[in-house]
Amino acid sequence: DCNLSCQRQRTEQQIKAYIKALKKSINQERFLLRVAGLDYEVAQKRARPTGRAEEICGPGSEMQNGHCVRCMPGSYYHGGQQRCVQCPPGTFQEKEGQLSCDLCPGSDGHGPVGASNISSCAGQCPTGYFSSDGFKPCQPCTLGTYQPEPGRTLCFPCGGGLTTKREGASSFHDCEVKVQCSPGHYYNTTLHRCIRCPLGTYQTEFRQNYCISCPGNTTTDFDGATSVSQCKNRKCGGHMGEYTGYIESPNYPGNYPANVECTWNINPPSKRKILVVVPEIFLPSEDECGDVLDYERLVEDIVRDGRLYASENHQEILKDQKLIKTLFHVLAHPHTYFNYSARDSNDLLPRSFIRLIRSKVYDILRPYN
Repeated sequence: DCNLSCQRQRTEQQIKAYIKALKKSINQERFLLRVAGLDYEVAQKRARPTGRAEEICGPGSEMQNGHCVRCMPGSYYHGGQQRCVQCPPGTFQEKEGQLSCDLCPGSDGHGPVGASNISSCAGQCPTGYFSSDGFKPCQPCTLGTYQPEPGRTLCFPCGGGLTTKREGASSFHDCEVKVQCSPGHYYNTTLHRCIRCPLGTYQTEFRQNYCISCPGNTTTDFDGATSVSQCKNRKCGGHMGEYTGYIESPNYPGNYPANVECTWNINPPSKRKILVVVPEIFLPSEDECGDVLDYERLVEDIVRDGRLYASENHQEILKDQKLIKTLFHVLAHPHTYFNYSARDSNDLLPRSFIRLIRSKVYDILRPYN
């Protein structure tokens, strides 16, 4: 008889013999092993493919271009097909990576395929109607109320004791007001008259009872604005780097806001000069003053004249804050040149500069003389 210890020793001896035989077989590249009179062939592990192993996506995702991508809103993961499919009619799904779609309220199995939100479900109450959940069956808005959006649970009162011509009104236009307000105004249901939209708001349509707030940090120059384009950013723009930078008018590239003055302080390092580059001068074609193009030509004629930079006297003008302000005043209003030339030519502007400007101003003003 062989006890437990004896059995353990026999088993260890057999295993060692099998391992020895296996090593011998491998060395002979036969990959065969005889155990208890039976031959076993060692399975050879297949080489890994040189390409990237295909990734297995979990539920809620599918393979796209070698990457797992979650199912988009309006779709769900179909376990049987192992891919994302669109939500069937009468259902919707607002989230990504879902395993099912939600039923539309009061669903009758109709509606669009792939609905991504509840508002896409069929059976919504139309404008001028409402219900407890925004879906059919619906009731018309009662007299004196209206609803401009579909799928709503209530109607808005006209206010001020006003009524509507009929039930099912879909707009404040249907309220029987005492005066029709134009764009830039809203109807005040307490005073029963049109009020100009306050600063920072606008209204583009007729017969409205509200004004729309300007987006972001913009505001309007005046009250009564009729378009969002009249909402302007009043912050002076620009960026000053160590060696380069730019200055930008408020609301660029839109119209300049009224009553805004910008000051940019540019402090160059010692022994360095400031070069100001004006890439473009834009004057609107709708300006009916008649001298827009002439003024533009005057500016270009002056700044492109080499004599402006050749003389030390002229360079002094460009360095002096008071003189440069005078120059720009003349550029904006050429007729003021005569005031400066008569009054200040001796103590303000060098004679050579007066001669430089005189011919250019005369050329501009000659057609009007």
